Amino acid sequence: MKSIKFLSVAAISFVSACGGGTTSDTVSFQTLRQFSDGAGVGRGTNGQGAELYFIAPNIVADVAASNASGPVDPIDINDYPVTSQSAGYNIRQGVFEGAAVLVAERIGSGSAQLVYIFDNSFSAIAASVQSQPSNMPTGSHTYNGIYGVGLRDGTWAELGTAAMTANFTNGTFTLNASSTDTSLSGSGFIDVNNGRISGGTLAFTDVDLGSYTATTYGSIGGANGTEAAGVWHTNDNDSDFAGAYAVSR
Repeated sequence: MKSIKFLSVAAISFVSACGGGTTSDTVSFQTLRQFSDGAGVGRGTNGQGAELYFIAPNIVADVAASNASGPVDPIDINDYPVTSQSAGYNIRQGVFEGAAVLVAERIGSGSAQLVYIFDNSFSAIAASVQSQPSNMPTGSHTYNGIYGVGLRDGTWAELGTAAMTANFTNGTFTLNASSTDTSLSGSGFIDVNNGRISGGTLAFTDVDLGSYTATTYGSIGGANGTEAAGVWHTNDNDSDFAGAYAVSR
């Protein structure tokens, strides 16, 4: 099942950041939300505290099979050539198990922050941070980076830019992201104990299909909270749109 393989592909950011990307690593997955069509949101955490958030088409089965599959073998993102650059990220593209793969790697980081995989039957997306903060920041900080958006019942997708302001004193964040045809904005909450972020009242607008509310799940990462990443989806029954973002300071 390609969606199971997807979770292994998305975990490249874990294994490239931990142990030099040369050894297998066990990732523990859990389901965060299931849509009425069986797709949903999941989270993966490895032994070093890196976290992966993903939206996949068969979420409960994907999570169960991935937990049963054991350690994840490392995949070298250099196997995927750079085809363009956007918002400070190398955009790498290639093929994995017959499905097209797009990887967004922050220039100079050597690891993937976003992974998108798709073929004629399914699509899935993930975003990750490389570690939980050892020292949670204080005060307010601004992050900038990349934003991805796609229509869940088709192959349309595009990239844009994202900006996040995180207030660690108040435990809140604001997110503003846009692409050629869409925008995503709003505020949510930061759990300052573990760096996880969430919000269920973001505003999403598409030039053709109009306005929605949206939900995001993600995490602050990096030794001193220098990065953040997450996935998001619109709040309609089967979530017409979904995507991800990765930002740093």
